[in-house]
Parts: sequence; C-alpha cells; structure tokens
Amino acid sequence: MGIDFYKRYKPLTASPFADSDIFREYVPCDALKPYVRCFWGSRRPCLQTAVEGMPHTLVTPDTCMDIIFTVNFSENTISSAFCGIDEEPYSVIKQYSGGTEISTFAIRFYA
Repeated sequence: MGIDFYKRYKPLTASPFADSDIFREYVPCDALKPYVRCFWGSRRPCLQTAVEGMPHTLVTPDTCMDIIFTVNFSENTISSAFCGIDEEPYSVIKQYSGGTEISTFAIRFYA
C-alpha cells in the first residue's frame, strides 16, 4: 500500500457534499494528507435548537477516526470526544437547550 494510499482511497461521510455554516470539510496541507483525511466543523458559532442545527446526524462507517472539539459559548465550556471505527451506521441526536451557541472543530484521521 505505501504512503500514497490516500491518493487512491477517499472515504465518504453520510453527507459528503454538505457545505453550510454548521458543517464544512477542509482539505489538509500536502504534508498531512497521508495521515489526515480532512478537518471539519462549523464555519462560525451557530445557534443550536431543536429545529435547526443538525439535531439528528447519521454516522456511517468510513474507516476513519475523529477527534472532535466542541465550544459551547452559551455555557463557556469546551469538550472533546474521540470517535473510533464503527461497524454499523448509527444516529446521533444532540440536544441543547434553546438558543445554545456552539462551534465545532474536528480532525478526521485514516485508521
């Protein structure tokens, strides 16, 4: 396989063409491309409610792992999570109190 495996293999998420203030993917620099599939997150802090802001997210197995950082501006907190390789798709439902301002940044690594 070798170091150029990333040039031949492009794993996709459940919404590969999503591009909004809430979710956007960023391509890594050439030096990181063999190790990092992409960076992703919100373009700016966004108000999260039950109606808007991706309360329901489908996660599909894509042979990648994510480190996710979430900044909650309303509660002045920062949290992080590690998402490993999954074997089956699953749904994530995020519930925030009305008017919670959230910003997300994540790094998606190849397995």
